[in-house]
Amino acid sequence: MPEAAPLWALCSINDEALSDKTDPGYSFEYVDISNVSQGHINEDLETVSFAEAPSRARRVARPNDVIVSTVRTYLRAIARVEETDNPRIYSTGFAILRPEAGRVDPRYIAYVVGSDRVMDEIVATSVGVSYPAIQATALHRIRVPFVPFKDQKRIADYLDRETSEIDAMITKLDELAARVRERRGSVWSSTFARGFALQRLQWFVTEIDERAGATLVHLPMLSVSIHHGIQRREDSSSKQRAGEDLTKYKVAREGDIVVNRMRAFQGGLGRTNVDGLVSPDYAVLRPINGFDARWGHYVMRSPRFVDEMSQRLRGIGGADQTSVRTPRINVRDLLLILIPVADSKSLKQATDDLDEVTGRIDQMLTKVSDLKDLLLERRSALITDVVTGRKVVA
Repeated sequence: MPEAAPLWALCSINDEALSDKTDPGYSFEYVDISNVSQGHINEDLETVSFAEAPSRARRVARPNDVIVSTVRTYLRAIARVEETDNPRIYSTGFAILRPEAGRVDPRYIAYVVGSDRVMDEIVATSVGVSYPAIQATALHRIRVPFVPFKDQKRIADYLDRETSEIDAMITKLDELAARVRERRGSVWSSTFARGFALQRLQWFVTEIDERAGATLVHLPMLSVSIHHGIQRREDSSSKQRAGEDLTKYKVAREGDIVVNRMRAFQGGLGRTNVDGLVSPDYAVLRPINGFDARWGHYVMRSPRFVDEMSQRLRGIGGADQTSVRTPRINVRDLLLILIPVADSKSLKQATDDLDEVTGRIDQMLTKVSDLKDLLLERRSALITDVVTGRKVVA
């Protein structure tokens, strides 16, 4: 079995950062927590200048450094930094681990820190309720499995081979899901192009700001999924944390439309099927004047509507490039967007047709998602078994 060593004995931490005197015109790709999953950095990154960038865009990482999320640690965001064509700067929500050259294989330490055993300890050591975080010093003290350098290389080589095969299958599943979602979007768009009239959304929904208080905290937590709309929190990847204060959360009633204003450009919205609680940052829209929430759900998740929302963002990446806050859409701007409408009979027929076609497409997406989850579980279990010595590799 491997011995255990504290991370401080194997890696330095947070060695470099941009100073306040950095050239305002210096441009880079900004990596936030949401851009990282376990083992991977999303390549679709925002390019910003230092003057435009959020104040948390400060961490400098070099190839073979390992970045670990220290906020919202339940997301298990970790990745090894690779060579890139453009400069990248990382959020201060990451800790940057720099393995000791010649003694610690960067690939090995990335696998070790990303293993279930170590990630579980990072999550358990985190403090806070809504945004649990771990101090860099506490992360640096965590003890991890450690073997001699020659064994590190052997283990890393093995895991590189095995995980690359799994990753290739996951990539194919992601590509398949993207094509299916594109097909779903095209079905919606073709339905909306039937010559329906266009009217502002504000005539059909009104914003609701009902808070849970002490009496409604028993309602289930709901989460907005980019691809799946509204889900119960326990069915999504964003789990409810023990002790989370729900009294200030918004109440969404069955049939309301919920919009994640900070991810509006990604289609983070949907119609609720049950009464539940959503983040205070979300907008809760309730249909009025007999408007069918099902139609609103399809219209507002269509590519055209999402594109319209993206044009109305405020913050980095939005129309107001002077702001440094996370891009989001104001509800008053959202309500000005034009949507296709018609008489109730025509809309009911179109909505029923969309329910049938979308239902079949969503069943296919569910099967793809379930298979991907199985592969991710297999990948995680393999890494944990190898780095802890439960599985011996030649």
